[in-house]
Amino acid sequence: MEAQSTTTQDSSDPQAPAHLTIREGWEVYTASGHKLGIVAEVYVDRLLVHKSQLFGKKELQVPRTSVQRSDTTKKRVYLDRD
Repeated sequence: MEAQSTTTQDSSDPQAPAHLTIREGWEVYTASGHKLGIVAEVYVDRLLVHKSQLFGKKELQVPRTSVQRSDTTKKRVYLDRD
């Protein structure tokens, strides 16, 4: 059985609660309030986050289970860990 890897502009689960809506371009913050990066792609099971560094960008795979909540007004995603 193949793993699903389709990107979406919104939460990939139509039954997801409104507080877990996530879109590309939103800022991602750790549990301690530090900005981790920007959502580059949204997958069913993870987020691809681009983290800016002094010498280029780093891509991070963040499991969707690590998302504590999202804020549709501020366009931010908050993780439950650092």
